[in-house]
Amino acid sequence: MMEPGKLKNGLLNFKGSEVFYQYEVLWVEFVYTEGIKFLCDNAECYWLMNLIASWQHEIKEEDRVFQVWELKKVTGNGWLVLCTDGNNRELCRQELAYSDFPLPGIIVWLVDGGVLMLPYEY
Repeated sequence: MMEPGKLKNGLLNFKGSEVFYQYEVLWVEFVYTEGIKFLCDNAECYWLMNLIASWQHEIKEEDRVFQVWELKKVTGNGWLVLCTDGNNRELCRQELAYSDFPLPGIIVWLVDGGVLMLPYEY
């Protein structure tokens, strides 16, 4: 796992994406960007993509156009994953008792019904 400072700085290098990776789990398919791949490889958090995919069957079709997913530390080991529609309307939330995610939080977007990206890759 990459040191938090290096990870944060590395994430800032992604502005758009020329390469997209296929992802399929739980009958949910989407693609993800180079920035998301960097994040998942270096923060060892492919579980976050699984979590996002697992909620897609619960989210209404019209809310799949744009989703903001935020992972944030709330207590010692406790974390909150919150999904909104981009206008602060909550679509779902999940509490995690533990994660070793190296940053205090991260925001990713799921746009156009199937592209997972960092906000600055839009």
